[in-house]
Amino acid sequence: MVAAPSSSPFVSRLLVVADQAQLVQHLRRRYPAVEIAAVPSYVSGIAELAHGPVHAIVAHVDPTSAVLEKAVRGLRVAAGESVPVILSCTPEGEPAARRALAAGATDYVIYPPERCELDELLSLESVGTQAEQAVPPDERARKEALGRALEALSTAPHRLLNRLAELLIAVLPARSVQVSADGAKGQAGSKMGEPVLREPIVSNGEPVGEIALGESSGAAYSRADLDTLHYHSEIIGHILQAARRQHEWKQLALTDDLTALPNRRFLMRSLDRILGRAAREHFRVTVCMFDIDNFKHYNDEFGYPAGDEIIRATGQLLLRRCRIEDVVARYGGDEFVVVFWDSQDPRVEGSQHPDQPMEVMRRFQEGLKEHDFGVLGPKAKGTLTISAGLATYPWDAATTTDLLAAAAAALRQAKEHGKDYILLIGAEPGQSSPPE
Repeated sequence: MVAAPSSSPFVSRLLVVADQAQLVQHLRRRYPAVEIAAVPSYVSGIAELAHGPVHAIVAHVDPTSAVLEKAVRGLRVAAGESVPVILSCTPEGEPAARRALAAGATDYVIYPPERCELDELLSLESVGTQAEQAVPPDERARKEALGRALEALSTAPHRLLNRLAELLIAVLPARSVQVSADGAKGQAGSKMGEPVLREPIVSNGEPVGEIALGESSGAAYSRADLDTLHYHSEIIGHILQAARRQHEWKQLALTDDLTALPNRRFLMRSLDRILGRAAREHFRVTVCMFDIDNFKHYNDEFGYPAGDEIIRATGQLLLRRCRIEDVVARYGGDEFVVVFWDSQDPRVEGSQHPDQPMEVMRRFQEGLKEHDFGVLGPKAKGTLTISAGLATYPWDAATTTDLLAAAAAALRQAKEHGKDYILLIGAEPGQSSPPE
């Protein structure tokens, strides 16, 4: 829980520790009335707390640091339980930030933080909030609507378009507004009948959508209304372009460069979500972790480009043997993870939850042996094998971290049995279903 805010509008001090991403400048712009003490290291941060209380601590996460969790515990002890300790990290540092939560951190943000994210975590009032108090009511409504649209940049397309339609309702005397782009639609106001006005949305000189206005709530639309519509269509074009870029950045952050499969970060988030749903709806989730047997040998004998091609081809072969919504991810190196889970409806006709996930993996084993890996020359076919371990929720573990650890342990046991082997925790060799 974040500590309750101070009774006064602003607090005296915010401590920023080991900042390496210019977060200090971001905080000073957003909270100009707050004194910000910036220190270069975790140790100096603990020492700084002896000089007086702080409202909150923001600490940079160095994912290579061996003392991060110890440092977070030290900051927590020195600051007291009521002071929020917020971690700031790059996407690469998120796994380290997640682990540091158990050491006493309150929460973490990915730099640069989204609008208002720090306001909520730090219980602070930003300069933007104060400025709105002096804005005339109509302009304030416009700013609020624009702010809601910007906050929806990273959400589902229809939600962003709904917010953009609300922005137009705030600045135009329209009874209804519809905003369309990329095959999605958003609407605000009353139900849209036959549009009275249409305005194209243009981005980089190319049409990307359309604004449709229903009847005016007053007299006919004026010249000033048309100018306002055109002006805001340009703003919306920029917002849609920014949304596309943010979506692309997020996809890059969640996608493995080599295989184009989801990466480890995506896997962790997805498995958290799936296990949460499984706990509510009482279905099982099976995690399979596998790696390529003797992969170092292929790199050494045929070169790293050949090793990369083996990993790419393996990922695609696996993807084709799994259902659409089962999560197939590259975990790292030559390790892959598959999450088999129930969904509300079958993904394709005849599709059911794989009650025997080992059977899926066996078919994948056979597919590997039949595949022609051209980069291996005379050994192109029939030589590549995998070892795999499977663990099942709720029998083997109840959390993402524990379930992956259980699957990794099963993988190690499978390798002890020899290469080209698949092992399910708690099962006898060859058994293809979890114990009842």
